[in-house]
Parts: sequence; C-alpha cells; structure tokens
Amino acid sequence: MFTGAGDVDIAVVDASGRRLSALRPDGVLVAETANAEELIYRTVRKTLAIEVSRISGQGAVTGQLTLRTPTVTRTYPFTLDQGSLRLATVGYSLNYGRVYYYE
Repeated sequence: MFTGAGDVDIAVVDASGRRLSALRPDGVLVAETANAEELIYRTVRKTLAIEVSRISGQGAVTGQLTLRTPTVTRTYPFTLDQGSLRLATVGYSLNYGRVYYYE
C-alpha cells in the first residue's frame, strides 16, 4: 500500500519481467483513493520486484510503501520526482515455507 500526497503508482514486476499495476492488473487487485493505492498480489512463488512510479506532475512526492505478508510487515519511505524507483524484492522460500524480503 502507498500513502502520501501525489499520484504514484505501485507495480509488481514478476519473474518474466511483466509489470503488473493499475494500468495492467493481470492477476492483481488494485484499490485507489485520493492519496493512497493498494495493490494485492495473492500468491508469491517466485521473486518479485516492487516499484513505485510517477509519470506526471511536478515536484517531488514523498510517501511510504507498506508491504504485508502473512508473517511480516515492512515499510519503505521514499521520495520520487519522476520515473520509477525499485523499493524491494519479495520472494518465497520452500525451505521456510514463507514469504521473505530482500533489502
């Protein structure tokens, strides 16, 4: 989930390089409000990258991205003017049977 002032899009980049977001919601659920966006990707079986992007607008946008799994919640603060910023990589470990984060 993204919270902050400004229009920022959250995207999941899957293992094949597909960028899933509100613009391409194949396999993800997206809920948007004025200053927040929530993207739900139900099953992680391979490594995914999490990005925030800003296509339009002027001036920097400051916000935070919160990633939640059944076992862990992490928050990533960011400032973004234009373009995309990769904030995290999420994977699944068969050894531990749980979702984990790479920093």
